[in-house]
Amino acid sequence: MTRISPYFALTLLALTGCNTDSVREASAQQLPSTVSSDSDMRPASGPQHAYELRRVWSGSNLFNFYWNEPSPDGRYISEIHWNSGNLAVTNLVTGEMERVTQQTNNEGFAYGSVFSPDGKQLAYRWFNLADEIYDLRIIGVDGSNERILIEKRPDIRGILPTDWSPDGRHLLAAVERPDLTVQLALIAVADGSMQVLKSLGWHWPQEAVLSPDGRYVAYSTHQASSAADADPPDLRILAVDGSQEVTVAPHEGPQEMLGWTPDGGAVLFYRREGTSGSIWMVAIQDGRQAGEPILIEPDVRVSSIGFSKDAYFFGTQVESPQVHTAMMDPSGAGFVADPRPVGDPGSSGTGHGAWSVDGSQLAYVRQGPSDEPTLVVRAVDGGEERAIPLSTMEKVWDVVWAPDGESVLVMGVARARLNVGGAIYRIDLTSGDATTFLAAAPGPFMGGFAIDRVGETLYLGKYGEGVVRYDLSSGEETLLYADSVTTHIRVAVSPDGQMIAFTGSVGDPGKNSASRRAPLPWVGFQNRILVMPTNGREEARVVLSMPGSLQERLEPNTGITWTPDGSGVLFVRKLPGPGSSHLGPHVLSRVSVDGGPVTDIMEFTCYQGNSCTGPRDFRIHPESRRVVFNRGERKGEIWMMTGFGVGDAVSGASQGR
Repeated sequence: MTRISPYFALTLLALTGCNTDSVREASAQQLPSTVSSDSDMRPASGPQHAYELRRVWSGSNLFNFYWNEPSPDGRYISEIHWNSGNLAVTNLVTGEMERVTQQTNNEGFAYGSVFSPDGKQLAYRWFNLADEIYDLRIIGVDGSNERILIEKRPDIRGILPTDWSPDGRHLLAAVERPDLTVQLALIAVADGSMQVLKSLGWHWPQEAVLSPDGRYVAYSTHQASSAADADPPDLRILAVDGSQEVTVAPHEGPQEMLGWTPDGGAVLFYRREGTSGSIWMVAIQDGRQAGEPILIEPDVRVSSIGFSKDAYFFGTQVESPQVHTAMMDPSGAGFVADPRPVGDPGSSGTGHGAWSVDGSQLAYVRQGPSDEPTLVVRAVDGGEERAIPLSTMEKVWDVVWAPDGESVLVMGVARARLNVGGAIYRIDLTSGDATTFLAAAPGPFMGGFAIDRVGETLYLGKYGEGVVRYDLSSGEETLLYADSVTTHIRVAVSPDGQMIAFTGSVGDPGKNSASRRAPLPWVGFQNRILVMPTNGREEARVVLSMPGSLQERLEPNTGITWTPDGSGVLFVRKLPGPGSSHLGPHVLSRVSVDGGPVTDIMEFTCYQGNSCTGPRDFRIHPESRRVVFNRGERKGEIWMMTGFGVGDAVSGASQGR
């Protein structure tokens, strides 16, 4: 299954609002026809067409493709119930989701689950929000006999199960130590005792799985981001007894281990090529490569889920949110024409659109579910786009043009040493080189930033602190506004550089400390937009205050932008739907910086269910009525590959667990 940064996991959980019931209904309608449809079955491109691909699920993105695991019989996939953070399983035949854990007050959340060999238990990682620690837990798939195998310990910062041993007596896990290094270890299911197999340095595994005989671990890690942390071999086979470790299928480009074939005679792996890639297989004998790799399926986008006893499952995004551009009607009647996406919705998603200072260029980030982010720059009036890989970064949070117009500032999480916090990088548009512009203290920024028109001062929304001003020449840091509550502070500088506007919240941190971090960080808090002088000599003034609830709120990741004349701030708020439903519209609105009523400009209807994104990162062109923002629907599919010597894993009839 795909592995990702734990901070990225927390961010996604905090930002996602998935309506499980509506998605469940769509899934149940689609699955029977999907499984039986001839058009959803085709031979893979392997030798003699020995392998068959079948689509087993499609629709709005019930599955996130980051924490899934198939059951041994291939009928179920473990999942997160996003609205509550509970561990859940979904029946691939009926589409029904059932919660495995039963928390009701957002005490924490589960992810990184793996089925036991008999399919009766799940091992999973649980994040406790109250004291911000990770447990390793085991529970029956029916919700019975839950127990904590490893709880808070001074020598463990985090732990993530990746596989069970074939005999069910051990778990393979990635263990993060206090110095942020990661180890592969075997953990006894009986008592939690640990045997360290391998240190991975500062690299989390993309995948780490035991061979069917339990003698070897096949794994790959995230690529490093600097010369100081040299890239490890892409694919490795490690003997559990420590007798050997070998590299298999060496290749110049990025590769990801997918898993062992059911007979243990080969491993499947993925070679990434741009926004797509290909599935390959290489024979393994006595823990070593035996023969040349074989191409199984070209031109496919894979978010690995894993192997059942006889089939391989992977997810793929078929539609993703995109950056859109549009021209606004000056009368406030909406758009002059329908917004246009900068990319194909069927390709990797795009986000964080930003105009250059002179308005002649647009920058944004392209990234699929398991791709590295890429900075894209193009002229506003069209023409060839330039793509710059952001190989230093795991995830991007914000993009801002530098005042010189020759570089772009990108904020996000560094790839090499995950969990050490955010950083802002300067991307030189001529060379494509990335240099650290501003490093953060441990902990993510979880907000946004802005820079003044002359490039001397940076303003940052910092999680747990508030709004901070940095003098870039002296390095002096000044706290302009204290806010220990808001998780996603967004900041914007006025056109004349004299004022900043930013988002904030007020509430009782003690009462709401759990709900503010996941999965609904705005619930129970009063949402605000404030303005203050950039020199910090006057107190911040509240120009907007509204309730924060599931039905109505200031969207935490929408962003705010000044009108070109500096008289007001544009923002997006969420309104209740029919009967106080949380599936109401998003509205682009304006508030004067001198106070007064809110003016609604246009309404955005949410897509079916709640898998839509948008509008987010709303920014207005500096010299016109043109705007850029992010919106779109997430749609995905789950495919299974069979032909490994055993029959089909999903039948047309549902059976009890």
